[in-house]
Amino acid sequence: MTWARIFGRPVRALDHTKHGRPITTETDVNLFDGGRSNKDEGPIFSSSDSSETRRAKAWLADRLKRASRLKTPESEVVSMTPALAEIILASNTFNRPITATAVKKLAREINAGHWKLTGQPVIVADDGTLIDGQHRLSAIVAAGAAVPILVLFGIDKGAFDKIDNGGKGTRTAADIFAVRGEAHYATLASATRAVWRCENTGMMPRPEMEPEAAELWHYMDEKHPGLRDIAPHGVALYAPTGWGAPSLFVALEYLCSRLSAKAAADFYTQLATGNDIGSRTKNHPVIRLRTMFQADIKERALGRGTAPLVKAAYTIKAWNAWRENAEIGVLRWRGEQHPDEAFPRIK
Repeated sequence: MTWARIFGRPVRALDHTKHGRPITTETDVNLFDGGRSNKDEGPIFSSSDSSETRRAKAWLADRLKRASRLKTPESEVVSMTPALAEIILASNTFNRPITATAVKKLAREINAGHWKLTGQPVIVADDGTLIDGQHRLSAIVAAGAAVPILVLFGIDKGAFDKIDNGGKGTRTAADIFAVRGEAHYATLASATRAVWRCENTGMMPRPEMEPEAAELWHYMDEKHPGLRDIAPHGVALYAPTGWGAPSLFVALEYLCSRLSAKAAADFYTQLATGNDIGSRTKNHPVIRLRTMFQADIKERALGRGTAPLVKAAYTIKAWNAWRENAEIGVLRWRGEQHPDEAFPRIK
């Protein structure tokens, strides 16, 4: 057994129990809930007004006050107890969603005695908000053990967008959209990227040109806030179809809605549901497109489905024909006769 000292008092580190019993199954710990037992309604370690809890809160307040007074970030290696971890996690209001598998992996490492002190800090912003380290702190709570960790205090809260950029733990666009409080954040982030491509690269992926995650949110917020209105509708319509990520259809409906909101809503609702199509001939644009997407479900199961870029091209061609009350005999883009065909323009 190893021991650490924090706030002038020894605490046991690498304890393999919680509430006196081993942590052995997933039902013991709800890893999405800060390591709490499924039967608990609040924090396990910091819920009581114990002397340790009071010392932990006072210590954290003192470090934040000191960083504010000095107007410069402060860092310190501490023995992070589950109680202190819970106190810091209580201010985890500006972060990406927690990944349960990452917490479980770290908790296993702690319980196995494989935790190592590294130079990667837990970062607490100048207003007390946790902006980096939620998985490590959640794992400490889940493991019920204290481990040494570097804590950095007093960083500007706005630095969240820049943390981990380019590294293994890079924050994705979905992470940034989630932190910004967007509903359907993953779908909205992906749809925004598709709109950016439509406006800047003719829908072609150009990784070297595309905006970073934080820039993508600003692009949506400043230029295309209407995507927020389309996303819930698109998710509800297209998630059940099995045609792939709803984000593609959210982006396309939004782009079409800039020409006619009613027409776009009618077309994309007909496409998803098959209702109110009117003409029932197989060459009706919506029927032709639905038939292709339904067939593609089986093709994707065999690993040879239609690429999203091609689906987008087919959808726009069907939309253009639908708008002109025309029929479509064959949906084709960049076939053998026109291998360099440009991406179709929405009409």
